[in-house]
Amino acid sequence: MNIKIEQKSDVLAHLKISMPAAQVSERLNGYFEKLAKQAKVPGFRPGKAPKDVVKKMYSEDSASDLSERLISEGVLEAIKEKNLNVVMAPVLVATDVPKEGQDFNFEVEVDLRPKVPAIKLKGLNIEGAKPATASEEEINQQLHAIQESDASYVDVKESRTATATDCVVIRFQGTHNGKQPPEMQAESHTAVLGQGQLIPEFEKAIVGLKPGEERTSPVKFPADYHAKDLQGETVEFKIGLLSIKEKNLPKLDDDFAKAIDPDVKSLDELKAKIREKLIEQKQKSQKDQLRDQIGDALVEKFPFEVSRRQVESFAHGLAEQTHRMMHQMGHHHEETEDHQRKLIEASMKKAERDVRLAYILENIAKDQKFEVSPEELKSKMETTAKRTGLTLSQIQAYYASKDENENVSRVERLKIDILDEKSLDYAISQATIKNEG
Repeated sequence: MNIKIEQKSDVLAHLKISMPAAQVSERLNGYFEKLAKQAKVPGFRPGKAPKDVVKKMYSEDSASDLSERLISEGVLEAIKEKNLNVVMAPVLVATDVPKEGQDFNFEVEVDLRPKVPAIKLKGLNIEGAKPATASEEEINQQLHAIQESDASYVDVKESRTATATDCVVIRFQGTHNGKQPPEMQAESHTAVLGQGQLIPEFEKAIVGLKPGEERTSPVKFPADYHAKDLQGETVEFKIGLLSIKEKNLPKLDDDFAKAIDPDVKSLDELKAKIREKLIEQKQKSQKDQLRDQIGDALVEKFPFEVSRRQVESFAHGLAEQTHRMMHQMGHHHEETEDHQRKLIEASMKKAERDVRLAYILENIAKDQKFEVSPEELKSKMETTAKRTGLTLSQIQAYYASKDENENVSRVERLKIDILDEKSLDYAISQATIKNEG
């Protein structure tokens, strides 16, 4: 097989491959012999038609399949022969139609692993942070949040109208285009006003009502409402206020503390645990910031070219993550190519930074001979289990499987993440850290 390489850049090569006629004929004969054993040809029993007859019948239909097989074989052979370190699937540029007795010529472009310079960590500078602390105000805010989550609601005794922050129990019936869909009615629905649980115009129709009173009011749905058939539509709602409830906060005392956390005996002990957790969270945040800083410093200090297609592929992944996060936060966008293109464009800079950093961290891990022990792997899974509320066995089962269309298994991906963290932390240990204050 004849292979010609045109190096377009450090990370992109153009291959012109010519497969000799003898090799092509051998592959063609093997392909049609196998096809003849399965083909159904009129006038012949299944699998008994002569190879020449099958070849004549299926030559046009099989051209694409044959080309793919020959190209795949030729590319793999070329990569092995020329010792190419390919990071993406090759892109077909041009191809012949395979014919018996003729050379088969095709051209592909391959994206190559970049040439990463030697990573010398001395001389890196990053900003540190003051030792993490937790103020009394922050602890009290956490206590108040716990108190709020443990609150109960009781009926308001005095006769008054609903305000914009009340907890209310209502019944309602919506009429849209002359119809009253079941999903637009409820006999008893509880909601806290002012917290975005209901459409603003719907809430306004409740405010001012007394228990036992009703009101009919048009409500216009937002243009980005999650139900597309109601986006921008006006629905007439008949709303009845059944009752108003007020929040009943538990008293902050030792009994409250013991009810919240059986491991503590007093409110002071609960506050001490909250302080400890806040400091732990701040320390983790500071560590993450240091890792981000050292990552930026490494990418800036060691520039090198990376595959454009690899960066674009990574950017697609980042765009998908952003898209899912926006949906989870309630920001819904029309699924258009233009919206997706803008997300990818916005992700390109970070994608190139992350791809380059991954190569740098891989080199640091190799230089320092970092490895991931079974204990470290288990510890990482235990941390994930604790954070997500799942069991360790559930987390282990998740990592035992493989994502669709991914070359690296989930557990191998986790090992790479652990190695990256080790490499970042080692780089931090070698850097000059300027503390704030």
